[in-house]
Amino acid sequence: MYLQKLSITNFRKYGETDNGPGIVVNFKKGLNVLIGENESGKSTIVDAIRYVLQTQSYEFNRIEEIDFHESENGRKDSFKIECEFKGFTDQEAGNFLEWIGFDEKKEYVLKVWLKADRKGNRIIYEVRAGADNVGTMLDGKARDLLRTTYLKPLRDAEIEMSAGRRSRFAQLLRSRKEFKCATKEDEEKHRLSQIVKDADKKISDYFENDDASEQGGKEIVDTIKESLNCFVSEDKKVKPFVNLSGVELWAILQRLTLGIDSNQPSLGMMNLLYIAAELMLLKREDHNGLKLAIIEELEAHLHPHYQINTLKYFTENMKDSEQVIITTHSVILGASVPLDSLIICKESEVFPMGKDEHGESYTKIKHDDEYFLERFLDATKANLFFAKGVIIVEGDAENLLIPALAEAIGLPLNKYGVSIVNVGGTAWKRYVRVFERNDAKAMPVNVSVVNDGDVPCEEYLKDKPPTVYCRVVGSDVILETSKDRFKDMLSDKTECPIKDSDQQPLKTKHIDKYVKLLKKRKFENKYVSSNSNIRIFSNEWTLEYNLAQSTLNEELLNSMKDAKDLTGKGSNIPDDSSDPYMMMIPFLGNLPKAVVAQYLGKIIVGKKNELKDQLCETNKLFT
Repeated sequence: MYLQKLSITNFRKYGETDNGPGIVVNFKKGLNVLIGENESGKSTIVDAIRYVLQTQSYEFNRIEEIDFHESENGRKDSFKIECEFKGFTDQEAGNFLEWIGFDEKKEYVLKVWLKADRKGNRIIYEVRAGADNVGTMLDGKARDLLRTTYLKPLRDAEIEMSAGRRSRFAQLLRSRKEFKCATKEDEEKHRLSQIVKDADKKISDYFENDDASEQGGKEIVDTIKESLNCFVSEDKKVKPFVNLSGVELWAILQRLTLGIDSNQPSLGMMNLLYIAAELMLLKREDHNGLKLAIIEELEAHLHPHYQINTLKYFTENMKDSEQVIITTHSVILGASVPLDSLIICKESEVFPMGKDEHGESYTKIKHDDEYFLERFLDATKANLFFAKGVIIVEGDAENLLIPALAEAIGLPLNKYGVSIVNVGGTAWKRYVRVFERNDAKAMPVNVSVVNDGDVPCEEYLKDKPPTVYCRVVGSDVILETSKDRFKDMLSDKTECPIKDSDQQPLKTKHIDKYVKLLKKRKFENKYVSSNSNIRIFSNEWTLEYNLAQSTLNEELLNSMKDAKDLTGKGSNIPDDSSDPYMMMIPFLGNLPKAVVAQYLGKIIVGKKNELKDQLCETNKLFT
């Protein structure tokens, strides 16, 4: 069995909709990762689950007034949290016969909900379950089978694994079948109890034996006895003794500490030890209830390599009967999580990236996109999961220049939560599809794509004419860049096959037709998105050419000279910035674009007060 759906109504930041719950979160078997910036709702979702199901540590969750959603009309008087479970084995279903039902596929489904109401200064709540909307109360045994393993975000692993009355390690041990004893007699016969009783006897003997070899244990007790009996009357004489306090099995477990072979283990290592110990609860073969672990902020105290290794463990070792829900705002984890395990939290909504229970994808990500993104979605690109806005660029030059331009016009990207994602090529469509949904929920993220138009200027086409397919048929000029398309066009005009002479350098008189053809192809291949938050911005040819045409042409020229001085690369740099094509020629050679962009970015930021007005007035960079 696993938690398939969580519905929240009027709990904390989530209110209600016309159709019911303020939010519905769909989970899957295995690994689920809630990812998002601070205040995105991750902890509210986790707490909602904990309030309904409780935890294996039996900690008390106190419902308070602030748990009730506050809207424009004031604080709500009630809230409801519902958990829906599926994937039962017959044995698991047998534990919930009184409450379990069936879905439309005749498969087991269990609905459990917590309803809380404010009555004056009191808060009344109950947990019920059932196939209808009324249900009945869950008994203690059934509730225990639904308890989750929970690791809080600000965890002190050393204290949790140390000896003491509240020892978490002792609780973990007691949950194991090795320490479950039906009777007091069974506890006394337990091997660990026998070991401690033997030790207790030896300790008592040490303090009672007159043997000199016992190194004075009895002398210590006798000294205490002599002083003690001076304080009391003759009829109250007592005999002190020394032994191990509590030899019952539970008391023994509370005195155990789980450590590692290290003089002073780090916080990170102790957290890994804590996680490993808690995961024992998922591995219990004798447990026929829910096997769900919730880990808030997995990255807490963990080095990036430990984060990745821990996540890899979950992706590779989860059984069908096990489920883990992790929250994170780590870009390291965001880049390492399989896409189908991600649930993005944004502005009081959630956006699963995988498939629903029917196998239908939530997004427009294609099958080959998944493999591509999992290979190339590094920590830098994973910023797109956290940003309020995303600018996707094709290269380093845009990656360096756009932040400088934004700062110069008084809109620094970092202050507005905008991230730049450099995809390092033309694969931007794969990243855009992350934000396109099949479930009619538009992600509240503005996405801009800045790419090259790749339509060269007339001077370049004259200087370096490309090879095209061209033939004059009557008064028509048939011109194409593709042999197949050229062949199709010929078949409409003539039966003559393609000739060798049809493939030729572009003639000057056909440049206008060629440019129109490129623009037509560009329009035909234009990316059309169903999400109105996604916009594509293309320059005419390249970023550098548009900069040469803009009011930044003089700054660009100076940056080109600086880049050449630094790298020794680049030739034919013009003396002035009057001709955009002449400024473009060095970039067509080996002048490093990224170095030029770096210098230009520094100039723009350094002169931002001077450049702000002219940058705001011009619209020459992108259209």
